[in-house]
Amino acid sequence: ILAQLVRKARERGLYPKVARMEVRRLRFADTQFGAVLCLYSLVTYMVGDADAPDLVREARRLLRPGGRFIIDAFVPRTMVFGDEFVVDYVREFDGGKLKRSRRVRELRSGINRVERRYEVEPDDGSKAEIIETVEDVRPFAPAQLRALLEEAGLVAVFEAWDYRHDNPAANAQFFA
Repeated sequence: ILAQLVRKARERGLYPKVARMEVRRLRFADTQFGAVLCLYSLVTYMVGDADAPDLVREARRLLRPGGRFIIDAFVPRTMVFGDEFVVDYVREFDGGKLKRSRRVRELRSGINRVERRYEVEPDDGSKAEIIETVEDVRPFAPAQLRALLEEAGLVAVFEAWDYRHDNPAANAQFFA
């Protein structure tokens, strides 16, 4: 993926520096940033007890004075656990149908295993292609994210719900 990023950037006359590292222990030598972004609910995948605090402390270490750390996460929802896959949606896809199903199991308190099954069903009646994914996640409520920041010595200066700066909506999906 990084090679593809570099190739596409160079096609546009850009020459980014890229690196692949462990997010909880980034190895930048004497480099500080004006902003550190932790997007796409990355914190949700920090399932070890020390993982999320390590991630936030590492982000703080990389910030120059006055820098900003942006973190977002899914707003936790009531989970329906079960042994059977449940269909999330069916959509038109590439001349056929795409059906996504999921099964959620609680591994331990606060840690869930989310299994997704994607079935691509061609309209011509040929065999469906099936792709399955497995993710272990730890949902973080907004109060938990605030506490993580405070424990690392950071102060929240701006909050957004579904990427808008307004009061939390009852059905908000994201908190940043």
